[in-house]
Amino acid sequence: WNRDREKWLKLRALLMGGGHGSKIIVTTRKIGVGPIMGTIQTYVLSPLPPEESRSLFLKHACVERVEGESSNLMEFGYQVVEKCGGIPIQVRMSGNLMYSAKETEDWTSMRDNGIWSSEHLPALKLSYEKLPSHLKPCFTFCSIFPKNSEIRSDDLVQLWIMHDLIKPISNQGDKEMEDIGEEYIKELYERSFFQDFEKREHGACFRIR
Repeated sequence: WNRDREKWLKLRALLMGGGHGSKIIVTTRKIGVGPIMGTIQTYVLSPLPPEESRSLFLKHACVERVEGESSNLMEFGYQVVEKCGGIPIQVRMSGNLMYSAKETEDWTSMRDNGIWSSEHLPALKLSYEKLPSHLKPCFTFCSIFPKNSEIRSDDLVQLWIMHDLIKPISNQGDKEMEDIGEEYIKELYERSFFQDFEKREHGACFRIR
């Protein structure tokens, strides 16, 4: 996203040592970055067609649930899809939001939210706003990690506990803090805040995007 030419030139200098024929793909949401990098050709991705957007949305919103509800609910979902502008990450996040919505009023609130007028991936902002209060500080804490860093779930839970971010569940007083933390991670993963989730011998790992 950075449009500071001096920074890009420094980065490019580090990348010039690749083998003959090597290719580097730079992705960005800012059209002006291409010329700064001196690319031969800028390829502009087209938005997803409406049908593909709807299909992706239904996949993440749980198609069986949506189709089992009233036609009005389906229509609400498609109206939200239109607001996503064919941007895959927004469609996916919107589907996850719809999946976690409990009442028809939740769907209506999401559709009519003024945040859609924002230019900065409104679905991501809306996803954060809709997080339960106990998950927001835990997710915000993850900003201390570099982008694309790999984290073990049990290590992250211990950090949350150390910073007093995990609270006992009132009706489950005997539940260990570590178990509650694992539930937090599962909730964040199901809402697509964590990616590349992988089960391993000594616990799960995932990446911060």
